[in-house]
Amino acid sequence: MHDVFARGFTAIGKADAVALDVQQPAAIDVLAVDPHLEKAGAVADADSAFAASYLAMMNRIGGERGWPPSGPREYEALRAPRGALAVGSVEQVAEKILLEHELLGNDRYIGQMSVGAVDHRDVLRSMELFGTQVAPLVRAEVARRERTIVAAQPR
Repeated sequence: MHDVFARGFTAIGKADAVALDVQQPAAIDVLAVDPHLEKAGAVADADSAFAASYLAMMNRIGGERGWPPSGPREYEALRAPRGALAVGSVEQVAEKILLEHELLGNDRYIGQMSVGAVDHRDVLRSMELFGTQVAPLVRAEVARRERTIVAAQPR
């Protein structure tokens, strides 16, 4: 994945700006993903805490940039398993993080939990559930996958 970023920056003439060398993709030691995140006990709770403020914020930003307005259809697409938002139940958020890890091989996950005017208590609850339930699930599954890869290597 690191090589993809290096080639992309080189293609747009920005290799100097980010100090990447396409010949040495290992120059990037850590890759992080940074999606918008809202974790709640149930999908309906997550949606009620996050959807309206997220759409309002993105429509305001989009309006400034000339983007068409977003609504429930766009939100659902972003919330889908291959969408950009990590919103839903503990299991759904963990699955989304694991899919991104599988696709990107990222080393870090940085979730933005307060996008728009999400109530403070909802952000705190999201943080609590992420730390106590989502992160342990993800760590355990990543460790299991790594053990499987190591066990499959010839000795």
